[in-house]
This record gives sequence, structure tokens and C-alpha cells, in this order.
Amino acid sequence: MNDVLNGVVYPEQQWQALPPEEAGFTPEFVSRMNRWQPEPYQLWGERVTNCTAVLTRCGYLVRSWGNIKSNTQQTASAGKAFTIAALGLAVEKLGLNPDEPVCRTWTGAGQVSHRHKRLDYGPHRTITWRHLVEHTAGFAIENAWWWREGIAVPSWVSPDQYTGNPLLDMRSFREPGIAAYYSSAHFVRLGQALTALWDADLKEVVDREIFGPIGIAPDRWNWMTLSDVYQDYDLYPETPGYGQFVDPPYEISGKVVRGGPGWVRISAEDLARFGLLVATRGVWKGRRLLSPQWLVSHSGGNRSAVLGCPKSLVAVATITAGNLPQYMWDMGHVDQWPQFVRGEPAPQRT
Repeated sequence: MNDVLNGVVYPEQQWQALPPEEAGFTPEFVSRMNRWQPEPYQLWGERVTNCTAVLTRCGYLVRSWGNIKSNTQQTASAGKAFTIAALGLAVEKLGLNPDEPVCRTWTGAGQVSHRHKRLDYGPHRTITWRHLVEHTAGFAIENAWWWREGIAVPSWVSPDQYTGNPLLDMRSFREPGIAAYYSSAHFVRLGQALTALWDADLKEVVDREIFGPIGIAPDRWNWMTLSDVYQDYDLYPETPGYGQFVDPPYEISGKVVRGGPGWVRISAEDLARFGLLVATRGVWKGRRLLSPQWLVSHSGGNRSAVLGCPKSLVAVATITAGNLPQYMWDMGHVDQWPQFVRGEPAPQRT
């Protein structure tokens, strides 16, 4: 392996480039990578043509596809990674216990639309911050269109338990902590509760604590608000009214509530910076910004993703890259030792 990989470099305004062979990728991987090109495809009723992707290792830009600077498409659930980071920052900077009930901090009284949705009502009383982030709080809604059509409603929710109105049914349907069911409804509540806890716009928190230090300017990315998602009936044309499960409050104490389940607009180049932070376990230029347990890889249903692999120091960022090969997903997966990388970089000093 080239000696340059004994440490990590951190991008300033630009990423330093390094050929894939010098970055330690095997000839087999380089050959596969050179053959791949993003292709337009149909997704949720729209033809997607703005496909971009970035591959980095040890902080070096190894390969990019498409316009990685100006293509700032909405990245669906990839943004959950930033909500999780905001929770981790609350644990480390505000002294929050992630295993205490959320209702000790915020109940939603006078803010949620119906009493049965308050976090001090019924089984909601025992929902913890960790339940929300791990999808074990018992919320069922993932997509309002699916809910109205009776599609993808979990088997443990019987018909007599819900109204069929996604807005009314934004609540827990079973005792928290029993089992995980992936649902963006958990992250709607998490984003609202975190906004109340921080008494701040979560974008401002992430800008100050994470994005600013890693070189992402506030005007280079945007985070859709819950109100925006609710009102955009054609956010996903094939599932009209998708976002109509995201219920009030849309502001808390004058602070706008962001889309906790995701919906971040960002470029692949900047998203890769966060992927590098995941890969370095939260260390940036010798400073730990956040503990690694709160820094996760995450993908979105529109084939966007941010991936960081601490074992190989590989980071991948994709913006609506529809035909991304499986080996590229594996390259960034945090639990896999990629077969396409030679050697192991030296661990980072913290």
C-alpha cells in the first residue's frame, strides 16, 4: 500500500485526488468501477437523470460520477443520519439520557393535534429516545398513501385499531420496546422532541456542531421542514399525498421543525464529507466531534446514501444513483471488511 495511506487527509475547500490503484483498491475493483456509469431510471413516477456518486478513501477523492457539486437532489431517508447525530449531540452536550422517557422532556401538550398522540398518554409514557431512533416505539406509518390504501400496514395492527386517516393514526400501536418496525413516523416524533430539547432549529445545531467543522457551509444544503413535506402532495408522484402522515407541530417555540425522517438536499461531494466522518469514527483533524455510536451510514428509498466504513476508511456518497452496484454498497458498509481493498490503514489518533 502507498505510504500516503498511513494517515487520513481532510478535505479543505477541495478534495485531494488519488488514483484508485494508489488508494489501495484491487485491480479487480478498479476494472469494475471503470465500467460502471449511472443510468437514468423511473422512480415513483418520475424519470431520474441527475445521478451522482463519490468514492473516497482515507479522505482522498478516488472517483466521482456526474456533477457532484451542483446536483443537490432530495436524498429521502439518508437524512436520518443527521437526526441520529443531533440526538447523539444532545446526549454528549446536553446530558440527555437516551433511555429515559421522552415525555420527561416533551409531551407535545398543546402542540400535537389530538390528545391520544401526546407522549404522556397511554403506552407513549414509556417511549424512550432510543425506542424512537431504533424504530421500536410502536409507530406503524411509513407512507400516508400506503396507509390509506391498506398497503404495508404491519400485521400486528388490526383494522379496528386505526381510522385509516394517517394524520389521526400517528401514534404508537403497541407497547414500546417489543420489536423493531422501520417507520419514518418514529423520526417525525424524534425530530419534534429534539427541536423542543435543543430549543433550536436542528439544521442550526447540525451546522454548528458537525457541518461547520467538516467544511459544509450552511447555504450548500437544505433540510425540508415537516410543513414542506406535509404540503407537497406530489413529493413522490407515484404515491400522492405520501407526506400527509407528518403531523403538527411544525414549529415549536418559534423554531421550525425539520424533517426528522430525512428529506435533505445536499451534493454528493458534501455528503461524502459526512461519510468520511462516519469512517473516522467521529474524528476530524484530530478533534472528536461525536462518538461513533451516533454516526451511522444510511440510505434512502430514492437510492441516495451516505456510507462510511471505519475498517477500510472508505466513504461513499450517492445522490439518486439508481444502478449502483452491490459491491459499491458493500464497499461502504460499516460491518464489512471490503474484499476490494488491500491492507488496513493505521488507526486514527484521538
